[in-house]
Amino acid sequence: MPIFHYKGYRADGSKATGILEADGLQDAISSIKELGIFPKKVNEYSHREKRWLFRRSESTFLPSITRQLSTLISSGVPLMDALRSLSEEHKGFWRGLLVSVREKVSGGTSLSRALEDYQNIFPDFYRNMVAAGEQSGTLDKVLARLADFLENQASIRAKIRMAMVYPTFMICVGFIVMSFLFTFVIPKIVKIFENT
Repeated sequence: MPIFHYKGYRADGSKATGILEADGLQDAISSIKELGIFPKKVNEYSHREKRWLFRRSESTFLPSITRQLSTLISSGVPLMDALRSLSEEHKGFWRGLLVSVREKVSGGTSLSRALEDYQNIFPDFYRNMVAAGEQSGTLDKVLARLADFLENQASIRAKIRMAMVYPTFMICVGFIVMSFLFTFVIPKIVKIFENT
């Protein structure tokens, strides 16, 4: 489903920004109006852009944002203030995402429910653990465990990528050497034998 980033104004004149999923531009505009926002600008993220963003979120954004949120909440910072602080530290797509989540939470939606709109970024196990943390009153501890898990996953993936670099490099070198032999060396050897 396409993802749209929007900017607009509420009835009281205050600015509003966010991201949402919709079937198309008209559906996105209708959904924005249902939120009580008059859209001024609505843009769709391209498939390539989304793919890059989601790939990046798995390795950097999600572990980082989870760790920061855990630290802020465990320090006694209210969830709304923590989300506001994080949204101010980021730009573009990620800022829009965090602002959108913050607006949903400020409207009375739980954090886990607010994350449901971004299932490509926040997987089921993540949202379920956040929900469990909210219900038990241990959201900061649950987020810390999630951050540990995500950072460990990212570290393992990085090690696997590094382990694959040398074999891939050797295969490329072997291919180049074989191409050179079959293109230049072997034909010359064949000619030498033909002339003798």
